[in-house]
Amino acid sequence: IPVIGRTIRCLLGDASYLEDFDTFMAAFQMDPPSTYDPLLRAVEYSISSPSFPLDTRWVTRALAEPAQERSVAAVRKYKPVARKVRPVPTNMPDTSAQVFKRLELPPPPPLPIHPPTLDDFIPTDRLTRARLDLILASIPDEFLRPAEIALLAYVVSERQAAIAFTDNERGIFSREYFPDYVIPVIEHVPWVRSPIPIPKAIEGEVRKLLSEQSLAGKYEESCASYRSRVFTVLKKNKSLRLVHDLQDLNAVTIRDSALPPRPDDFAEQFVGRAIYGVADLFSGYDARTLDPRSRDLTTFQCMNESLRNTCLPQGATNAVSDFSRCTKHTLRDEPDAEAFVDDCGIMGPPSRYDDELIAADSDIRRFVYEYATTLDRVFRRFELAGLTASGTKLVLASPKVEIVGSVVSLDGWHLSHGIANKVLKWPYPVNLTEVRSFLGVAGVGRRWIQGFSLIARPLTILCRRSDEPFALTDEAKHAVDVLKERIGSAPVLKRINYDAARSILPPIVPPYDCDGLVIISVDSSIYGAGWVLYQIHGSVRHPALFGSCTFSATESRYSQPKLELYGVFRAFKELRSRAWGTHFLLEVDAKFLEKMIKEPDLPNAPMTRWVAYLQLFDFTLQHIPAEKGKVQDALSRRPPSSEDSDESDGEAHLNEVLGYNTRYERC
Repeated sequence: IPVIGRTIRCLLGDASYLEDFDTFMAAFQMDPPSTYDPLLRAVEYSISSPSFPLDTRWVTRALAEPAQERSVAAVRKYKPVARKVRPVPTNMPDTSAQVFKRLELPPPPPLPIHPPTLDDFIPTDRLTRARLDLILASIPDEFLRPAEIALLAYVVSERQAAIAFTDNERGIFSREYFPDYVIPVIEHVPWVRSPIPIPKAIEGEVRKLLSEQSLAGKYEESCASYRSRVFTVLKKNKSLRLVHDLQDLNAVTIRDSALPPRPDDFAEQFVGRAIYGVADLFSGYDARTLDPRSRDLTTFQCMNESLRNTCLPQGATNAVSDFSRCTKHTLRDEPDAEAFVDDCGIMGPPSRYDDELIAADSDIRRFVYEYATTLDRVFRRFELAGLTASGTKLVLASPKVEIVGSVVSLDGWHLSHGIANKVLKWPYPVNLTEVRSFLGVAGVGRRWIQGFSLIARPLTILCRRSDEPFALTDEAKHAVDVLKERIGSAPVLKRINYDAARSILPPIVPPYDCDGLVIISVDSSIYGAGWVLYQIHGSVRHPALFGSCTFSATESRYSQPKLELYGVFRAFKELRSRAWGTHFLLEVDAKFLEKMIKEPDLPNAPMTRWVAYLQLFDFTLQHIPAEKGKVQDALSRRPPSSEDSDESDGEAHLNEVLGYNTRYERC
């Protein structure tokens, strides 16, 4: 066994074993049956430092990729499916224990229209002048007037208990409104894991970290039957972080299926405001107090100390869903503030009111005063709930802010410069992990990119399971180049104003330029369908979303009328949550569609079903010449691939909506 171990480590490029000639030759000649491949992969996954395996027959077969293109660091980026720990999907034992008490916020006094100047600021131990200057530095130059900056400084000074700069100032959720969290578990046998040794070089730092966390109340002594493991990682600032291995706990935890908001939906609601603020909560998952009955489950051994958590540890099964529920409850009655896990966005009014002043003798504009009032209410809610915002990360006021990968402003919705720069600097992927990573980052900008799914198809094909070695095709390289180009020139999108859209009533007549009108332009080809969602703002058409889909080989063989109808159906299916409930204009370049939809007489079962689905919406159809639909036409055109899927999710959606499961042969 020791010889096999040394040989495998040598195969995987462990420098400490490469110097032994006999071991090196034995490793190079080793080619066992494929039943031993999982052993090599398991050892590769366990190597703690990045290395490059040797290029041998066994390594190439077991790792499924050429050794010169595969590093252990890339392999270990995602946990193998066989090692994933899945929580238990069953009924919660007692949901009444997690009922939150409503936060009753008394009406606040109005903010002063002549606030104290910055020279009159009185520093405290919690909010020094240096800390106040750090917060005010987040305001862009020449955006606010001195009196407006003084007003915001007054709010920060009055609500300084809601801001923290150190762990000692960090808040926790008030137990008056948020009961102690009970980890729901099934019946199980306590687990006992061997501790992971702490390197001698950092023992002093780890001991200090444990002491600080214990003094802060995060850890307490334990004598439980459980024992989990912990290990340390370096933060970006080179300080240590203690990470808890909660796999055993998560395997017996009952799953809370609640999800945080969708990033696109969350960011979209911020579009079109005159002023913003962002509070990154200093209170993390450890701000959620654990019920004493659940604390033994988190017991761990480190540096000869047996300790347990007094708060919900990061990485626990329900940590994200519970924390999101708590922050949402805190801001439940605040219409101009929303939280995405621990990022809280604060919105000002949707207009600058032509820079109108709140009073003739004041130099504070109305939109800033309204925003400051909202900011004051949000901070008061933080104080009541026990939350604290990070003072170093607080964006106090800005005309535009970055929210979950995109930039929002009064003008519209922009793709984040950070995301764009990251994609533009991305090298060609050299393995499947890097392909998935590239698609994940570039996918943030899919709503800004015309035909994203069509362009990215060669890359998504590479992600399918295959026994062939990885090779980046010319089509895939071209897809990477095109995605970079499109992301680098992404347009500004406007948010749909649904109040204005609902005011549009039929009939609508040319020239179709009434303010608030929603327009969906669709075009289909044998390769796929493309669509653009517009809205009229001040007689000008502004894009709100680009979309596309590819057709399978079977769908590409549809007749032209069927193809055009199917493309409209797919567009409606994707835009159903945005289009339903409004009267909108549908633009197509196929004149025969109007008769097919309004007077269906189709001897074709699938087309009848598609028409029935389209009739659930309220729209006016307009035929436009093909040369006027260049955008949606471009979105629909991409040569098919021999590896394109023959499956479509359209019929499954029809079954859900129309409530029947008719089987038919494709015509």
